[in-house]
Amino acid sequence: MRVLELLQEGPRSVRDMLGALDVDPSLFDWPALPLALKGAIVPDFPLVNKSFTLSYAGNDL
Repeated sequence: MRVLELLQEGPRSVRDMLGALDVDPSLFDWPALPLALKGAIVPDFPLVNKSFTLSYAGNDL
């Protein structure tokens, strides 16, 4: 996985970093969604879900 290489190379622009990842960048945000929804009511789901801007198409393949 190229993420480790990016951390060792130092800071880069966001565009360069996203182009170098082998996985969808939102993949790392998916585990945080259940934690953010803990204790929330059902009508809060769309707001919490969209605040993470997760990519469904990139991870559901």
